[in-house]
This record gives sequence, structure tokens and C-alpha cells, in this order.
Amino acid sequence: MSNVSELLEKISHSTRVKILKLLEASPLNFSQLKNKLGIESSGNLDYHLKKLGDLILLDSDGLYKISDDGRDAIRAVKSLEFSLAIKEAYPVAQSRMVFGVLMMLLSIFMLSVTIMAVAIIPAGMTSQQLIGLLVGLIGSIVGMLGAAFGLRGAIVADGKSGHQITYFPSQKDPWIIRDYVVNLLFFGGNLVLMFSLIYAQVFSTNLLYKPLWFTASVLALSTLSITSVAISSRIIEKANLKIERLAQV
Repeated sequence: MSNVSELLEKISHSTRVKILKLLEASPLNFSQLKNKLGIESSGNLDYHLKKLGDLILLDSDGLYKISDDGRDAIRAVKSLEFSLAIKEAYPVAQSRMVFGVLMMLLSIFMLSVTIMAVAIIPAGMTSQQLIGLLVGLIGSIVGMLGAAFGLRGAIVADGKSGHQITYFPSQKDPWIIRDYVVNLLFFGGNLVLMFSLIYAQVFSTNLLYKPLWFTASVLALSTLSITSVAISSRIIEKANLKIERLAQV
């Protein structure tokens, strides 16, 4: 344990980590190190070099080199930096990916609703009815755009927060495979029902493969029921975890 404590003490300052990284690339003398680090005080640099101890070596030509222990130390530092970078960046990128898929599904939904609305327009539709239909479609599109901007704002806020604040993947609680499967099944069930409705509306006089569409609708309803419960449970679970974290702050 003492060796670990000593190592952490040696690399606990950013200047010393920079020195190791520079020496890992190539040996340098005192003046070169001073210039590359941008340190004006020779005493300050000498202090950090002494703190590094056996992590660096000084050869007969006055060049500082990284030792084998120093290489092990810098590998540990880089591994830790990489782990922290993944922890901070991945959930935010994951949120954006999920957001993009959701927007794609919503766009498909709006396009399908528009096609269905146009297909069922009666021949004798009045101008008032047509205006009402157009206003309804425009309202739906505006609502979808509002939801998109709201979700995007939540993702941006989540990236700046130390706590999970949405159902989307977060810094504190990224999605796992189960979350992806449940949500894809949920939206898939919605799409199946929607296309079944469109098919029934457009081809109501000549409904082909009626038993197949009926079975698909029943399966979609069953999937929606199960996944809705799963998603609700996951939201409650995340909310409880957030409460626990806030209580510990």
C-alpha cells in the first residue's frame, strides 16, 4: 500500500505528469524541459524533478529519461484518463444516438399519418374540412418539433449535470442492452399498429390477408402492454436512484 501511496504522490501534480509524457517521447535536458513546460522558475522545475524520484533518470550527458517505473506510471495515468473520458463522453453520445432514432421514428409516424389523412379524404370534402385537416397536421408537426427541441435541451443539460436527469442515457446511468430492446419493441409495436390502421383505412373495401393483420395487431398490443410496464418500472427505478444520490450529496 505504501508503494501505491508513494506513486500517487509522485504523479499527483499535472506538471509532473507532463514531464513524464515529454520524457516518454524523447530524452530532454533541463533547459528543454523548462521551455516545453513553460516554467520560468528553475527552482520550481527542480522541485518537480526531485518529486518524481525513480520515475526518471539523469544520464551522464545531462539528459533526463523516463525509467521503466516511469513508463508503468504513465501507462496507468493514460489508462485512467481514457476511462474518465469514456465515462464522461459515452453516455452523452449515447443520448444523441437514441435521440436521433426517436426523431426518425417520429418522422415516420408523421409521414404515415399524413399519407393516411390524404388517402381518406372524401371526394366531397368542403374547404373548411380541408383547412381543419391541414391545421391538424401542421399542429402535429409543430408539436413534434417542440418535443424534439425539448428533448435536445434535456440532453444538453444532462451533459453538463453530475446527476441523471432524464430517461435518456446519462452520465450517471447509461442505457444497457435491456433498455434498447424494450424501447425498440415499444416503438415497433406502435408502428405496427399504425400501419395496420393505415392499411385498414386505405384498403377497407378489399382487405387482403385479414387474419395476418389481425394477428399482427394483437401481438403489437401485447408488446405495447409489456414494454409500457417495463419502461415505467425503469423510469421509477432511475428516479429512486436519483433520489438516493441527491440524498447522499
